[in-house]
Amino acid sequence: MTLSVRVQTGVGGPRFEPADVKPGTPSPTSAAACATPDGVRVTFHRESGRAYHAIIDRPDGVVVRLKGGSYNPFEPPLPHDIAHLVVEDGLGLEHGLWGVIAAGGLFGQNAVLAGRRRPHAARRAREVVKAHHDELNQAEMLVGAICRLVHERREGDARLLAQMTGRWRPPPAAAERIPAVGPRLREAARRWDAVPVGGTLALEWGAVSRRARAPRAR
Repeated sequence: MTLSVRVQTGVGGPRFEPADVKPGTPSPTSAAACATPDGVRVTFHRESGRAYHAIIDRPDGVVVRLKGGSYNPFEPPLPHDIAHLVVEDGLGLEHGLWGVIAAGGLFGQNAVLAGRRRPHAARRAREVVKAHHDELNQAEMLVGAICRLVHERREGDARLLAQMTGRWRPPPAAAERIPAVGPRLREAARRWDAVPVGGTLALEWGAVSRRARAPRAR
């Protein structure tokens, strides 16, 4: 049993609610993602129209599929899950969408494709999602806000960022990285735009945040 997340937007920002759903249908696509020394590789597969899905090979050896579909307002159009990866990695958000999946959390859009799952994996998947409820909300708000700022070329507008994110605004250390995220979002959008139907785009989650946490050599 996997976990679905419904996002409800209100005065207090988005709210994630877990809901039990049936397991998804495994993708016939072979897993092209792999763990690397710098992070976790996520491979996005373009389907017909605006549809897409992603394959992630978690650090525990389990291969997971994430069904996508939505896009952020951007030029060229940018898949929402790619925007999540770039923003979360760039700001060092360890427990946004991709960090939670890498840690064993599952949503209704996920399907386990391969790998041996540990005992009580379904319960742990729910617990991981619930434990990072607020961080998931913050990531959702930040992805939308930063994509808008970058699209409008206003990534340095701290006041507008605060207005759009409210209590979910990023801590100062993360906010300082926003200008560097802009070029990465634009590059990801250009690269995705060049991917044909049936093609893939491999990106890495965790590399930037891992390097930011690594102790400096003296």
